[in-house]
Amino acid sequence: MIKRWILLIIICIFLLGGCASEGGTVGGENGDTAVEDKVDFGSYNLIVITWDTPQEVIDELESRGYPYTKYYDGMLLSEEETAALGEHAGIYLCEGVYEVDAGSFIRTDCSGEVLIQGAGSDKTILRAYDSVRKNQGVAVKVTGTGQGSVTMRDFQISGFQVGIQMEHVTGALLENLLLEKNRHAGIQLNAVTGSRIDGCTIRENGEPGYGDIGYGLMLDGECFGNSGKENSYLNNGNYNAVDYPCLWTGYTDNDNSIEMTAEYTLTPGMPVLRDPDVEARNARPGEDSLRYEAEEGGYYGASVVEEGKMPEASGGQYMFLADGALFFRVNVPKEGYYRLFAVGGSDDGNSKCDKISVNGGQEYLLSFPWQGSAQWQLSQPGLEAWTDNVLTPEVPAEGFWFQEGENMITVVANWGYCAYDCIYLEEIPGSEGR
Repeated sequence: MIKRWILLIIICIFLLGGCASEGGTVGGENGDTAVEDKVDFGSYNLIVITWDTPQEVIDELESRGYPYTKYYDGMLLSEEETAALGEHAGIYLCEGVYEVDAGSFIRTDCSGEVLIQGAGSDKTILRAYDSVRKNQGVAVKVTGTGQGSVTMRDFQISGFQVGIQMEHVTGALLENLLLEKNRHAGIQLNAVTGSRIDGCTIRENGEPGYGDIGYGLMLDGECFGNSGKENSYLNNGNYNAVDYPCLWTGYTDNDNSIEMTAEYTLTPGMPVLRDPDVEARNARPGEDSLRYEAEEGGYYGASVVEEGKMPEASGGQYMFLADGALFFRVNVPKEGYYRLFAVGGSDDGNSKCDKISVNGGQEYLLSFPWQGSAQWQLSQPGLEAWTDNVLTPEVPAEGFWFQEGENMITVVANWGYCAYDCIYLEEIPGSEGR
């Protein structure tokens, strides 16, 4: 809390001092001088240093009379704090390693123009360690609730759940960024249009070398007209340079033209360090998954919907669970451990959470956060866990045991008033004899 007050005071000093301007400029390429004396520091209304920022950089700031704030850990800026920087928010991250603890680093709702500038993709490093606690956050999260734009350039992101996540954003620019070793995705775009990705390196995101687990670049939820050039894509969990999940029923390029030089140098049979928790969290149903339509099971306190607020359902109908329960009688061809996925969503502007169990066993939670519009989402059952005030259940690494033949999956209303399309089961290879 003290750190937060100090940051707000510094923001006020900048604003009162008239330090803000329309954007920022950097002399030279990648900030390649020992002292950042080519930087127009006056173009930024927040300058940040960290624990290992070179002393000569700090001396330069002080000699030129530019105030700065020192970063320690945790979130640097929330949406409200970014908006408080003004209509033209310029954020300069001096050279150094910004060690982020358990959540996000910067969040913005694009209420104005936002520039996040580093000293170079090899010098300004946003890093989240997972040796003690796995970071479940997004390094930089941008939601397009405002009418502004965002530019990010010249820094590195590694160790987060997702490096950069943008939702409902238009006209963003990502330039000279390095996204590596983020557990689910390097960059995830949802309903992003007219944006550019130039000169970025996306490598070793997800679980490279072990199938399609995790992604380098994801385009979800109606991304149109995005472009880019001179990007490289190396050894990511998903081999495809651009991934379009769209509930795994096909995809369209939607006039996206993000050019990637894609390489995959890992060969089959190479030893891979596996993290069962990461594998479980990043799992997705494949083409051979078992699928069970929600409307084909039993229910009470629920109704069958043919033409509702949700998009087209996989079976032409879906279930709306109000305050009762859904019963899926699933016939499984062989016993073993399976991943369990539910396709559901909210149609009323509120996030949803219901309870689910297999064959009367332990109850787990399903979470469908509100996404800004009525849309289908994929949720895996898990134990209660929260990230940035969003319920993100912790998925059991071992999966769920199903006997050969008939099994019962029960979904019980918790927060309730949630739509359900179907359930997928994906067998975990080699789990029969565990």
